[in-house]
Amino acid sequence: MQIRVANRQDEKHIQTIFADLCSKKGEELDLSTKHKDLRNIESNYFGNEGIFLVAEDDGKLIGFAGAKKESETAISVDRFYIDDAYKRNGIDKQFMQVIVPFAKRMYFERINWNVMEEPPKIGISENQVQTNQNYSAPSCFNKALLVQMRFKKDENNRYWLAIESAN
Repeated sequence: MQIRVANRQDEKHIQTIFADLCSKKGEELDLSTKHKDLRNIESNYFGNEGIFLVAEDDGKLIGFAGAKKESETAISVDRFYIDDAYKRNGIDKQFMQVIVPFAKRMYFERINWNVMEEPPKIGISENQVQTNQNYSAPSCFNKALLVQMRFKKDENNRYWLAIESAN
């Protein structure tokens, strides 16, 4: 198993996985609006002072994590997924062991976690959608990992981590 930077050839596979996750929730993949960041990963992540990682096992894509600039001082983790068969293998921690140093090198002061904790219930409020446009993103949320890494919760129950800049 390896963690590596995603490339253009991974994009269709990532979209296929994400479409399958969406269909399990009764949704459709919408690359024109709701999930447009997955339409051109190079532009939307790497071109936005971000990073997009994939986990591979014997050539099979088993997970991905994407983080991009949210503001001048913050980077946000917007996409985070690990195949069910690999969830207990520490891949989530390995993703974060790449994202945190990346954020430091880019002189961000904070990492915001914009991946939902649980799939939204029917009747999600419009306010929840507006405050986090990726709220309905399928995820591999590991609260224990975020606690272990010392992420905190803000007044909107979003997790965030203060980081020190690289010198």
